[in-house]
Amino acid sequence: MIKKIVFLGLVVGSIFSTYAQTYKVLLEDADKELASGSKSNAAAIYNKAGYAAWDAKDYTSTILAFEKSLSINKELGNHNGVKVMYSNIGDAYLDQQKYNGAEEFFKEGQSYFKSRNDKGGEGNFTKKLGELSLDKKDFSTAIKYFEEALLLANRVNDENNIRNCHRQLSEAYKAKGDTEKSFEHFEIYRALLTKMQKEQHSQIQENAQQQVANVASEKAEIEEQKNLLVQQSK
Repeated sequence: MIKKIVFLGLVVGSIFSTYAQTYKVLLEDADKELASGSKSNAAAIYNKAGYAAWDAKDYTSTILAFEKSLSINKELGNHNGVKVMYSNIGDAYLDQQKYNGAEEFFKEGQSYFKSRNDKGGEGNFTKKLGELSLDKKDFSTAIKYFEEALLLANRVNDENNIRNCHRQLSEAYKAKGDTEKSFEHFEIYRALLTKMQKEQHSQIQENAQQQVANVASEKAEIEEQKNLLVQQSK
């Protein structure tokens, strides 16, 4: 039994050592790219380093790498990269149940996109703040954030987020003990989900019919070419 524990410890130690070497090399490569002026490449490599650290549950290194990427993405004006990094850093704090750190970065993300009048980006982090509050069992605050996110989703006609906000509002009201409001939002969510499923089914049927029509058209064209060749050979 002792031998098994020692062996397992050696394996885990070896894996972590390999990760640490990989992380170090990635950071060095990113630093070199940054020094040469290749900011986009540097950000991409910092991302890889961050994900490698995240997989190894080395959260300090995870956050360090993602913060470096975040800074570069801000300089480049890569808003999608900024959104991903703010989300990743907040989620890395959440993995450790460090709610204050997660809240700080989700709020920074919210402010970043609000200042740019990006309703979609602002709504994304408003919803994350709602999820964070729900996780903390602060149901009233969660409801406030989800309602704000729903308003933003409606402004940009984001059907996916509209649907999800109603689902999350249903969960938050249920947790708070307000079954009437919970049922109200669940019914809206279910209606929107049914509508989406019908539209998807209709699109699948339309695509299938189009494929059948394309095949029929190709066959007719081939037959026409055959007939033309026959006539020319006479």
